[in-house]
Amino acid sequence: MVSFPQGAMKQEFLTDVQFGRLVARAWQDDDFRRKLEADPTATIQAFAREVLGIEVEYPIYMPPRPADLSDEQLAAAKDGAPLESAPKTFCEVF
Repeated sequence: MVSFPQGAMKQEFLTDVQFGRLVARAWQDDDFRRKLEADPTATIQAFAREVLGIEVEYPIYMPPRPADLSDEQLAAAKDGAPLESAPKTFCEVF
């Protein structure tokens, strides 16, 4: 478990809007993108703290696999096919 500084706003994950800000920063700032690729957890936590003014416990949210997603659909998605049953909030980020 992560310990947060006294008085810091705490969240488990970045919201979609916060994640969008992170992505925009990575698109605009090559140094930030390289840091993100090299150490995503530390970079996302630092971004959240320094830019958003929050502390995040789990910087990346991995949604559970939908129960109706077959192995064949997952294999096809890995190659670029759309996932119709993926959670909509997750898909809208990308």
